[in-house]
Amino acid sequence: MKSKTLEKATAIQILLFLQSNKEKGVLATQLIDGVDGGPHTIYSAVRLLLGEVLIQEEWKINPRRRVFTLTEKGEKIAEKLAEIEEILVKEG
Repeated sequence: MKSKTLEKATAIQILLFLQSNKEKGVLATQLIDGVDGGPHTIYSAVRLLLGEVLIQEEWKINPRRRVFTLTEKGEKIAEKLAEIEEILVKEG
């Protein structure tokens, strides 16, 4: 079965954004500020990425917040995407 998750530009942006902030994870509000698209578009991509087990979420209690991080699989894919982006920038 072919995955269509990476056909969504927002999903790619989320993976790259999480990779650049991987030390501490990213709050849901930071995703909205750091990724192009409205909240609905971003959360649709988040659901796809969670379903593909490329990202994971953790709910913090005090204060209540949602934190996203890359899974091991997501980290591998994000690294490849970053390499592609670097090639495009260098040769663009």
